[in-house]
Amino acid sequence: MYYVGIDDTDTIDSRGTNKLALIIVEELRHDWKCHQVLRHQLFEDDRVPFTSQNGSASLLFSPLKKQSMEELYESFRSRMLREFIPGSDPGLAIAADVPPAMIQFGMDCKSELLSQEDAYDLADRYNIRLEGLGGTNDGIIGALAAIGLAATENDGRIIYLDGWIDQLEGDHSVGTIRDRNVKVMCNETELRSGRVTLRNKLRPNKRDGQNILFVERTSFGYQAIKLP
Repeated sequence: MYYVGIDDTDTIDSRGTNKLALIIVEELRHDWKCHQVLRHQLFEDDRVPFTSQNGSASLLFSPLKKQSMEELYESFRSRMLREFIPGSDPGLAIAADVPPAMIQFGMDCKSELLSQEDAYDLADRYNIRLEGLGGTNDGIIGALAAIGLAATENDGRIIYLDGWIDQLEGDHSVGTIRDRNVKVMCNETELRSGRVTLRNKLRPNKRDGQNILFVERTSFGYQAIKLP
């Protein structure tokens, strides 16, 4: 398995990083199986430049052919350069093994201000491919953090999961959601029946290695809760 992290690929009036991730997943589908795409919430602070919210994306791949990690990296690099949007500051990272220090880096990025130097030092120490692809290159920080957070299997909102890009909207049965390998949890209770109103699209969370949609009870059934 290979982890890819991308960040800061967009501007306020352009397609977002999640959309770019899904474009690349589709383009690579004949050579690479994408198991998941996660959106990770990072530190929101006036000192941190970001588009709307400070989020980055991680992707988890396995090869369908005799493809190397370097080939996956170059596939992402070329497409991110092709899709570069002036005013963005994209960064790209890739790793097969995620050391504890990178996980800690990701956790730190959720609560404090880190620098490009911090990211490059960590990448050099563990021989992680990390590169800025335009602008200020600040996206390297979030790209590296995304890999660390994905490796915890306990962070992020699921954008893509094992082949589906889910466009579910509105009101659905718990069974329909469970059919997508997503547990529905209300407080500490796993639901097996009932109906759930989604906030927008189906965007479950990754928690303890599981795909979980958190909901709260309403007078009409259950309402999905948006968590980072």
